[in-house]
Amino acid sequence: MSKSVWETLSKIDVSAYTESKNGFTYLSWAHAWREIKNIYPQAAFNKHLDADGTPVFMDRNGNAYVVVSVSIQTEDELATATEVFPVLDFKNKAIANPNAFDVNKALQRGLTKAMAYLGLGFYIYVGEDLPEGDGASETPKSRAQSPAPQTKRANTNW
Repeated sequence: MSKSVWETLSKIDVSAYTESKNGFTYLSWAHAWREIKNIYPQAAFNKHLDADGTPVFMDRNGNAYVVVSVSIQTEDELATATEVFPVLDFKNKAIANPNAFDVNKALQRGLTKAMAYLGLGFYIYVGEDLPEGDGASETPKSRAQSPAPQTKRANTNW
């Protein structure tokens, strides 16, 4: 039995391809997709469409979301991850009435995050779900649990 998709992708160091903007660390979808396709040429992604054929979903409060799935079929497994990603501005705040460019950026960010669910660059998201603050509650033990092959701190959103 070969290594799982997670075992393979989670060991790849993508820190050379990250950029920092406004205190957030980003991995370009193009770099991430290249890394996956180099290992799994059969990998595919799907940008989901609503009933009207548009790639954006609105909730009852007016928030906009996109949905992106990534699938990798190997001899041993079908690995699939789906991300529901909000349409955000450059400060990672929700956008009311997003335009087509905002939706496209969200689709690409959602694609990158779905790839992270499969292992590629997962370490970049460590800590993103922690409450906002000065980081004083972060413990060394929680950091040690992340097998991050990174060369710099990258625990923020993409």
